[in-house]
Amino acid sequence: MQVLFYHSYTHATNSHVFPHDLTGSEMDRAITLHPIKVPSVMYHVHNEILIRKKAKLELQKIELKREIMEMDTLLDSPKEGLDKVQASMEQSDFDFLPWVFITSKSQIAHNMFNVKRNHERSWKQILDRALDLAVNQLNENAMSDGRLLDQPEIVYGYRRFHPLSGIQLKLNVKFRCLKFRGKSSKSYISKYIELGAHLSAPEVREVDLKSNAIVHLILPLSGKLKEFKRFLSQFEEVCKGKDSCVLLLVLYKSASYLETITSVSQSLLKHKIRILRVHGTFNRAVALHNGVMAVNDTELVMFVDVDIHLNVDALFRVKTNTRLRSQAYFPIVFNQYDSKLTCGANSCPVDNQTPEDGNFRFFGFGIASMYKADYVSSGGFDLNIRGWGKEDVDLYSKVLKTNTTVFRAADPGIVHIYHPKICDSTLNVEQTVMCVNSKAASFASQHKLAQLYFNSRHKSNLTL
Repeated sequence: MQVLFYHSYTHATNSHVFPHDLTGSEMDRAITLHPIKVPSVMYHVHNEILIRKKAKLELQKIELKREIMEMDTLLDSPKEGLDKVQASMEQSDFDFLPWVFITSKSQIAHNMFNVKRNHERSWKQILDRALDLAVNQLNENAMSDGRLLDQPEIVYGYRRFHPLSGIQLKLNVKFRCLKFRGKSSKSYISKYIELGAHLSAPEVREVDLKSNAIVHLILPLSGKLKEFKRFLSQFEEVCKGKDSCVLLLVLYKSASYLETITSVSQSLLKHKIRILRVHGTFNRAVALHNGVMAVNDTELVMFVDVDIHLNVDALFRVKTNTRLRSQAYFPIVFNQYDSKLTCGANSCPVDNQTPEDGNFRFFGFGIASMYKADYVSSGGFDLNIRGWGKEDVDLYSKVLKTNTTVFRAADPGIVHIYHPKICDSTLNVEQTVMCVNSKAASFASQHKLAQLYFNSRHKSNLTL
C-alpha cells in the first residue's frame, strides 16, 4: 500500500516533499500521489506528467518512423532530407562525431581537458531517464514472463549528441532480476540496450533585439591610474556619440587621488560618467553593490574591471542578451596570457585570440550584466567576503537558483588584458587556492610553457 499510494513524507522536517526530479521506480509503480497542497509542487508534478505523455507520443512517432524506414529499405527508396545529410556527414572523417565512453559515474572523451570526469548534471538526468524508460519497457510483459527487472546500473556505455538525430545512447546495463513464478529467486543479469531521443521539428520564433536600455558599467577602482586611462580611452570610443552607456566609477583612496581621477575623466569624457566615493579597504563586492544601488530597478548594469577591453559589438550583445526579469548575461571572457611571452611586447592586440595568445576563461564569473531588479531578487553580492575572488562565484550561484535564466557564452569582444597577479597572504585557504590557480593559468599556454622549459634546459646543458 505504501508503494502503490505514493506518499513523499520527510520525518526530519514533518513535511510532504516531492523530489526535484520525479523519475524513479517509486513514481513509476505508484497509482496515486499524496494530496499536494503547495502550488509550486503542483506545477512541478503536472509538468512531469506532461513530460511522460510527450515521451509516449514521441515513442509512437519513432516506431512509425521505423516502419517507414523499413518500407523504404524494402522498396529501395533513396534517402531524402535530413537522413541524406546525415549519411553524407558520416562519410567524412572530419565530420564524423565520436562517441563518449561512460560508466555509471564518469565519462571519458578525447576532447576534454580533464580526460576523465564526472557526468554533468544534465547528462546525469538524461541517463537516469533513459534507465527508467528501459526498465519500464523491459517490464511490460513482466507478469507473463514471471520476472521483474529493477535497480539498473550502467556497467559501461557510449553517448553522443548528433545535431541531426538527437541524443544517442549505447549502454551495457546490469539489472536485478526477481523471479516470482515457480521458485522465487534473485539474480543479476546484463543487457545491452540502445536508446535515442530524437529531435522534434524545429520551431521558428522571431525575437526583437532592439533595446533602448542604457548600460551602466560599474567599475570599482583603487589605484591603477595608467590602466584607468586606457579603459577610459576605449570606453569613449565605444560610447562615442551614443546614449547607450554610462560609467559608474566607484572610487576608493584619498581626496587627492579623487581629484586626479576626476580631472582625467573630465579630460577624456565630457559626460557619461558618475563618481561614487567609498571609504575603507578596497572590497569589490561592496563597490559593485553600491554601484547597483545607485540606479533604478529597471536599469541595466554591467560589472567590469579596469583591465577589461570592451568593443561596440560586445556592448550590443550585452544589451540583447540581458532581459528584465527574464535573463542575466555571464559572458565567457577571453583572458590574455603574459604579453612578453606571447608577442614579445608590453601589450598584445586584443584581436589576437589564438590558443597561444590566451583562452576563454570558463571558470570566471566576474564580468556580468543584469537588471537591478534581478540583482536584488537574487540576493546580491555577499558583502562579508574580503580579499580577492569568490564574490563573483557566489553571485552566479545565487542567480542560478532564481527564476532568471543565465545566458553564458564566449564573447570575443570582451578581453581581459594581462597583468601580474599578486595573491595576498591574508586570504583564506579557499581564496588562496583560487588566486594561485588563476595566476598559474594566466602565464602562457601549456605548449608555450613546455617550450620555455625545454629551451632553458637546453641552454643550461650547453653551459655545462
